[in-house]
Amino acid sequence: MQISLHNKYEITIGDSNYTAYNTITHNIYDQIKTLSEYGKYFAFGNGIGDINYNSNSMINRIATYDSQIEEYNIDPTKGTLYIKRCASIDENSLSGLSFTEIGLGVINKDDGKIVSHVKILNQSGEQVSIVKKPGQTMFVRATIYLEIDESKKYLTAGDNLLIKAILGAAGSSEHVLKATRGYNLVDNTDSIYRNIPRDADLFDCTLTATTNQDNSTELNFSYDLSNGETPEIILLLDGSPVCRYRVSSNNSTTDLEVLTSQTNNTLDLGKFVTAASISKDSQTVDQCKFNLYAKEFSDYIANPFDANITASTTRFVSKDSSKVAFIADGTVYIYLNQAYQLKQIANNISSTNIKNIIMFEDNIFVIYSVSPYIKVYKIENMTAVEKSVDFSVYENFDNSYDWQDVHIINDNNGNFTLGIILNEINHNPVIVKAKFIDNIFTVISATSGKSDYIVNMFSLYKNNFCSSMIGFITNNYNSPSPYKIEQVWADGTTEITNEVFAYLMVNDTAKLEGKSRAVIAKKPAKPYIWLFYYPRVFRYSISLTEGVENWVSTSLKYLIQKYQDQSPKYKIYSLTNYDNPEEFVNGFPSDIDLNDVTDFEFLDDTLLIFSASSVKAINLKQIYTIAENLPEANAEYNCTISREVIYGSSNEEGVQGSVKVVFTV
Repeated sequence: MQISLHNKYEITIGDSNYTAYNTITHNIYDQIKTLSEYGKYFAFGNGIGDINYNSNSMINRIATYDSQIEEYNIDPTKGTLYIKRCASIDENSLSGLSFTEIGLGVINKDDGKIVSHVKILNQSGEQVSIVKKPGQTMFVRATIYLEIDESKKYLTAGDNLLIKAILGAAGSSEHVLKATRGYNLVDNTDSIYRNIPRDADLFDCTLTATTNQDNSTELNFSYDLSNGETPEIILLLDGSPVCRYRVSSNNSTTDLEVLTSQTNNTLDLGKFVTAASISKDSQTVDQCKFNLYAKEFSDYIANPFDANITASTTRFVSKDSSKVAFIADGTVYIYLNQAYQLKQIANNISSTNIKNIIMFEDNIFVIYSVSPYIKVYKIENMTAVEKSVDFSVYENFDNSYDWQDVHIINDNNGNFTLGIILNEINHNPVIVKAKFIDNIFTVISATSGKSDYIVNMFSLYKNNFCSSMIGFITNNYNSPSPYKIEQVWADGTTEITNEVFAYLMVNDTAKLEGKSRAVIAKKPAKPYIWLFYYPRVFRYSISLTEGVENWVSTSLKYLIQKYQDQSPKYKIYSLTNYDNPEEFVNGFPSDIDLNDVTDFEFLDDTLLIFSASSVKAINLKQIYTIAENLPEANAEYNCTISREVIYGSSNEEGVQGSVKVVFTV
C-alpha cells in the first residue's frame, strides 16, 4: 500500500491567526521505520531561508515547548486519518519569543531533530516574524494527515494501532509484530473489524526498511506461517490486529462428484465451495438452494454490546436472524450482525408497553399493548426511520382489543401479511394484507380467519422448502375434528389441514416457535423437542433424547442441548444432516465456563452466550456448503463442484508472505 504524509500548522496569538503548510522531513521516516514515537515537542526558530525535505533541524532553533495530543482519527473507515498535536502557551511562558520558523521535534530536545518544518509567510509569500509579547497567550496546533491508496481496505477497522504508530503516537516502547492465520471469509472490499483469532498460533513478523533513490521509504512486514490451511492472514502489532487479507486464491478445481442425498433432501458438498450445479437424470435441479454452515467455532467478537445486556434482558431476534433487539434500562437497542461485527442501529423507538419486535430484512415492526398497537420502521443508513401507517381500510385496527399475538411475513413482491389473534371469547384470527405505498405502510385488506378457538400461532419466513406462511392452530372442542391448522400463505391463499399434526404441536407443548424451516414444539418430557417441516409436514424427533433444554437456531442449522447430569453441561450440534446430528469439533471452547452459562441465542453466523452478568459472542466457522430443497431423498445426484484451493492445505505446502508499505514524498 502507498502512504503519503502532509501537515498543517495553525498559530493563534492575540487577535492574529497564522496558517502554514509542510514540509515533512526525512527524519519522520527514520522514526516510522521502527514504529517509534515522534512529535513530542514544538521547536521554534528565527532562521531565514529555504527549508526542504532533507533538512535535519531548524535553521536556527531558539526555543522548544512540549506538545500534547489533542485528538486523532486512526480508524480507516471514518474519513481522513490524522493526528493533532497542540500547545497552549500561557502568558508567562516564552515571553518575547520572536520566531520565523516552526517544526515538530522527535522526543529528545537535545538532539534537535525535527520531523516537520515550516516557515511563517505573509500573504505575499514573504517570510515574517511572529512575536509573543509579555502577557499574551499563544496556541499552536500541528496536524499530520495520512493518505492511503485504495489498499487501505486491508487495514482493520476501528482504532488501528499501525496507523497510530505511523502517526507517531503508539508509544516509545519496542513493539511486537506477529502474524497468524484466520477464518474470517469476508472479501477484501472494505476495512472490517478484526479481533485476534481464537487459539491462534502466532508467528514472528519481521520489519525491514529501505530508502529509495527518489527518497521514498519502504517498510516490509514479512512472515512465515509454516504449514496449515490459510484462508486469511492477519498481522498483529502488540497483540492487536492491524492488517488482514482474505487469501482468495485464483487457483480452483472443478470436479464431478456423485453424491447421495440425505433423508431431508439435502447434499453436503464439503468445504470452500465457490460454485456448484446439480443434476439428476440429465436434468438440472433448478430449485436447489445453497447454504453455508459450520462444524466448529471461529473467533470471539470482543465487547459485543455497549449496553447493559444480560441473560435476563428482554430480547427479540429477527426472522432472518441478522438482527437482535434488546430492551435495557428503558432503551431499545438494535444490533445488526454484519461482517463478523455487531453494529448498533440508531433508533428512537419507545420501549414503553412493547409486547414484541418483529424484524426481517430492513423492516422493523414494534407491537405495543396499547394503542396504536403497531409502529413501522425501515432501516436506512443504519438508522431505524419511522414510517407513516394507513390502516383506514381496517376500521377496527386501532380499537380497544388487546392483541393476544401478532405474526408478520412478506413475499418477494413487497407484500406483507399480518396474522392477529384478538383476545375475544373465541380468539378469532384476523388476516391483514399490507404494503408500502409512497413510503406509507398501507393496509390493502383485512378479513377474519376461517377458524375460531385459536390456541396458538406460528410463522415461517421464506425458508428453502416453502414460501412464507402463518399458521393458526385451533382447538375447538365442539368440532368433530377439533385440532386444525389454518395455513395463510404469503400469496394470499389459505388452507385448513393437518388435524393430527395440530394436536401433536400443541398437546403438552411448553413453547411453540416458528423457525425458517420448521415449527419447533418444546415439550416437558422426552424427546423434549419436536420439529415439523413444511410443506412436507412430518414429525421429526431429534435422536438426542437426554437433553432437558434445547436451543435451535433460526436457520435450523444448529442445536444446543443442556444435560442434567452430564459433563459437559452443554453440547452443540450441526443439524444439516437432520437424521444424524453432528457434534461440533472440540465442542465449546475450553475458555468458556459452561457452569456460568444460562442462555444462548443464535444470530446468523454468531452465537451469543449469556451468563448472569455478561454476554460473549463467538462466530461460527461457516466454511461448509449444503445444497437444499432437492426433489428426492436418498437419491444419487451428479454434482459439478468448484472449490477454492486454500494455501497451506497441502501437507507439503507452507505459507510465506509480506506486506509492503511505501511512503511517498
